[in-house]
Amino acid sequence: MKTSLSGEVVAVDVESAYGGSVYERTVRIDTGQTAIDCFEGKAHVTEEDCGKVIDVMLLAQRSTGALVSETTEKGIFQDNEADDDRSQWHGTLRGEVVCADSNELDSREDDSTILLDVGIGTILVSGQEELKESIVDGNINIGSIVQIESGRIDIIGRN
Repeated sequence: MKTSLSGEVVAVDVESAYGGSVYERTVRIDTGQTAIDCFEGKAHVTEEDCGKVIDVMLLAQRSTGALVSETTEKGIFQDNEADDDRSQWHGTLRGEVVCADSNELDSREDDSTILLDVGIGTILVSGQEELKESIVDGNINIGSIVQIESGRIDIIGRN
């Protein structure tokens, strides 16, 4: 299974550069339903992609555990106006657990990675040891809607 999210690249802002090389970018992708600011550090998306519709692979780095959601509304929600210490690439993910089998995932991450359907696409979420244990134990099922607070959403490739 692959992660996939399509949208128009509306902005690419260089965050860190040295000696003519760019090390970090913020890429804003508009999916038609929401705009998402993503961390980009491997030149998968560059300034030349602005205005293009692309299909990217996203990885959410977890900062808090998953909770079974009371609502069925899926999505990626960012509040970059909040005055707190979260990174500009953070997000609240709410989606359906699609896969928790690391052997089936197109993952560059560890065995604790899961795949979420967030309505506008699918996204890998790393660091989900507790959620995977809950699935194995039968406390949470594949198909359950969960909410996860991500410290950073990374672009890890293009499809």
